[in-house]
Amino acid sequence: MKISKNPILILGVIVSAWVFAFVAIHHWYIHSVKIPAQVKSLSPIAEFKIGVNTGVNYIGDRIDVIAFSPTNPDLIAVAGWEEEIQLWNINNIETPETILTGHIGTVISTTVDCLAFIQSGEQLACKTFNTFSLWSIPSGKLLNTENTDTTDMRCFSAAISPVSPVLATGLGDIKLWDISNPNEIKGTYVLPPNIGQQTMLHEDVMWTSYHYTKRAIKHHNETLNQHYKFIDFSHDGKWIAAAGKMYDYDRKIALDKIKVWDLQSKKLFKIIEGDIPDNFEPNIHYRDFYTIKFSPDNRFFAVGRKNGLTIWSLPEWSIYRNVDGRDIFDIAFSPNGKTFATTGHKLKIWLAESETPIELYKNEGYFASPRIITFSPDGSLLAGGDSDGFVRIWDMRKIENNR
Repeated sequence: MKISKNPILILGVIVSAWVFAFVAIHHWYIHSVKIPAQVKSLSPIAEFKIGVNTGVNYIGDRIDVIAFSPTNPDLIAVAGWEEEIQLWNINNIETPETILTGHIGTVISTTVDCLAFIQSGEQLACKTFNTFSLWSIPSGKLLNTENTDTTDMRCFSAAISPVSPVLATGLGDIKLWDISNPNEIKGTYVLPPNIGQQTMLHEDVMWTSYHYTKRAIKHHNETLNQHYKFIDFSHDGKWIAAAGKMYDYDRKIALDKIKVWDLQSKKLFKIIEGDIPDNFEPNIHYRDFYTIKFSPDNRFFAVGRKNGLTIWSLPEWSIYRNVDGRDIFDIAFSPNGKTFATTGHKLKIWLAESETPIELYKNEGYFASPRIITFSPDGSLLAGGDSDGFVRIWDMRKIENNR
């Protein structure tokens, strides 16, 4: 007897449809109901304040940089406008474990532009406007006692390579330094400011006094009219990006630009220009960029903007996502790339599977919006620092465990 295949085929279609519907509904429930509810109910697991508690905030309360130890996720270094760096253990928020001082030279700006653990967490590096300091951890001993005040390293932006002992500083130029010997820091080369130009040695750059800074004039006149504010290395050491205000001679306006260099060829290969209005006025600075970040898994490059967020997919440098918003001040990627956070007027958690962010609250209704944010190296914690001097830590494992 011949059995018709039509009922079996129909049954297979029905089962497949039910499975697809179940998977879709489950995915929607997890990412649109369960995880958002858990995120909104998250309170910080730790909260502490740096600076002197005088009852009122003052400029020294502001937190500018946060760094987790790569070997001890409970150890966190924070600094702001205070003339000290504090190391805290999040299991003891009553007082810092260590206070580091002596890194401020000629006081023009005491702001710490760069703070990073290096050498597998055994050292902590700090860059202010005109000083570079390196401490031994956990002893707190200053290692470069002979080289803390370095005129040629003056800058308002700096970054340390995650794969090699290289410091990048940015003012009118982006300069790279060998910091393998803390008492004999050597300039390696100055990155070209324009596509098609070559790198230069530090010794070949001519300097001229301009107020309290030193600016390079040999590369091109453009270096006299650009001011870098943000620098970041890709985590594989392949690229370095820098953003800041630059003057456009043709349009006679100052606008934000991002420049990206290939560190193997030492060539500038990409320039990203910030948004400006069609009816722009001459001699006005149109600011657009607030921060730039490479993801730890080397898949993305993100830019926090005045009107939202833009993420590029690497290595092809194609736009992966544009998100409308308001004043994205900082971005933090989790190490596995599944989650990232943005902060501005609101602190939001983004899931790779969802286009809709989740706003992060505390149970008692406090609306957290720190100025800077960073994930711990294992992605389990998210730290945020604000202008009120508070550092707040959230446990992200409740999100990751439900993915």
